[in-house]
Amino acid sequence: MSLGQTISPSEQGNHAFIPGAVERRGIATRFEPGKSGNPGGRPRTAKFRKLALKHLNIVVAEGTKQADCVMDAIVQKAIGEGDVPAASFLRDVVDGKPGSNDANAGPTHVSIEIVMVGQ
Repeated sequence: MSLGQTISPSEQGNHAFIPGAVERRGIATRFEPGKSGNPGGRPRTAKFRKLALKHLNIVVAEGTKQADCVMDAIVQKAIGEGDVPAASFLRDVVDGKPGSNDANAGPTHVSIEIVMVGQ
């Protein structure tokens, strides 16, 4: 049997038969070699995203949407309460997640000043 050949029921032997499967290294598979089983990836327009955007765009007062109230609450948690996850969320929204654009980033230069007090 050659690569890409369809398996007939009499040839399948102990293999689980999948209609339209191809034989590869003795294993029946429904995917052809070199082709992804999920070429499009996860759809970006998920139901939750659409629903969240719908609710965030609700106007609660003139010139104020739900999204404004949510951001105000997150900023208050981050700054007023010192909530680290809220601060991390804000950083990720404003600057992007760390490492997301490292391919284009150059070297990072950091200056550290050490002050000795009382000597």
